[in-house]
Amino acid sequence: MSDIIDKKGKLWRQKEVLQKLKGQVWRKQTGRLCPKKYYNVPKTVQIDITHNCNLKCAFCYNDSRFGKFRELSDDAMCALAKETVGLEVFKVTLSGGEIFLRKRLLFRLLEIFGKSRTIVTLLTNGTLLDAKTINELLRYKNCIGGIQISIDGYDPDVHDKLRGRKGAWELSLKAAKHLVDAGFDVALAYVITPENHKNFEEYVKLAFLLNIRTIRSGFVLPLGRGTRPKAQFSKSEYLPIRRNVADVIAKYSSMINITNSPEIEFYHQFLLLEPISGMLILPNGDVKTGCIHPNIFGNVATGGVRMMWDKIKDLHNDREYVKYFVSLGQKCEPVLGIKDDTKQI
Repeated sequence: MSDIIDKKGKLWRQKEVLQKLKGQVWRKQTGRLCPKKYYNVPKTVQIDITHNCNLKCAFCYNDSRFGKFRELSDDAMCALAKETVGLEVFKVTLSGGEIFLRKRLLFRLLEIFGKSRTIVTLLTNGTLLDAKTINELLRYKNCIGGIQISIDGYDPDVHDKLRGRKGAWELSLKAAKHLVDAGFDVALAYVITPENHKNFEEYVKLAFLLNIRTIRSGFVLPLGRGTRPKAQFSKSEYLPIRRNVADVIAKYSSMINITNSPEIEFYHQFLLLEPISGMLILPNGDVKTGCIHPNIFGNVATGGVRMMWDKIKDLHNDREYVKYFVSLGQKCEPVLGIKDDTKQI
């Protein structure tokens, strides 16, 4: 397993981090800030409102593309939103695909969440966010806690090649600037690839100049189109690049909040430390415990959000589930997302 990079750029051994997190969970449970068995309702719900996308990113873990799913209707999605509000879910993330391809649905959902205390985060590539759409979003500023825009690098040509569309970088950057000017809390998502890693520091400087104070970085997930060999680093490349990422985070940690996602095997083990707190609803209604998990536990169309939550909320205490996730973590060694370039003798 590789090390974890914290927000100050310091590297920690994964076992050490897991031990610290275990202690934190125990203290939260002792102080009754976290249940020992399960949450009665989900704290967070992520809804992929579409699998369609106007880009074709070379590393998309979701393999987003037109026609992959038969998606729930607008009315069915709105019914889910109303049930989520009724359950008093604290935070909802609306994602895709590209969410603004279902713009009419998106604004109907924001109308529902805007009348509640639910905090909404939007994940988008930003290419469809023109001035008119941003002005429409201002009506729902009270419930939009943040908007994340995917921009993969300082170099427009590299970004456009990775995202499969010429001019995408300029559109996404313009959207980010307009959103900041409109007063929204904007974060940038940056996927570190063999093509763009050298300009990470310039990327951080660009974000700072745009008055963006959050960058969520991470290496390519070995899922979907991210399993292609060209999307991954070799072992000999990966460790020094990871060290460079840590150095950049350390250098700018006092100016901008930069996070770097750990690898999948860490998540599989981390999620066993405390009760499941959230769920993911796919565009066709299928339910998973998270975007990196392979298991589908049912479909909201057959029972709604509450019934699906009752089905998955206690998995943390299920021995077979725990055993399965431990095996997933073990299967991830050596590190997923890295191709093995060591030669056999």
